[in-house]
Amino acid sequence: MKHPNSNNRKTNRRRFLSYLVGLAGLLLVGLVSVPMAALSLFPAFKRRKETWLDIGPLADVVLGDPTAFTYRYNNRDGYLDQLIRGTVYVVAENLQSFTVFSNICTHAGCAVRWEPDKQVFYCPCHNGMYNINGQVAAGPPPRPLDRFPYKVVGGRILIKIKGA
Repeated sequence: MKHPNSNNRKTNRRRFLSYLVGLAGLLLVGLVSVPMAALSLFPAFKRRKETWLDIGPLADVVLGDPTAFTYRYNNRDGYLDQLIRGTVYVVAENLQSFTVFSNICTHAGCAVRWEPDKQVFYCPCHNGMYNINGQVAAGPPPRPLDRFPYKVVGGRILIKIKGA
């Protein structure tokens, strides 16, 4: 003869086991998803270190005429290690205060060059022109040339770059 509470016990046991399996599943999902979320979100909040790159001696700057300096550095982004190369122009009326311009056109990202006979930075891609102060003089560029923060340490010019 069957015990009168045997069906009720089976139901309670099944319900308990289903809760236990559900709880184990939630625990497993939590153990996997929390680290995955942390790995994907924390790099967004990570502060990039301030990097100053030595571009050359202050003695190489020609007063009143843009002076080109080239630079290169390794940029590590996750597993990707890239060699970054670029050029900047230093424009100085005196050696105490000057401006460091990027040579990248703000229109299409082409390289600009100083044209001494025209007294402009010229972009050959779409005939964009910038004056010696980096302001748009002609053509399609939407804004002035970008500037780099700089400092002089021990007679050397250092520019602040992103990342690195």
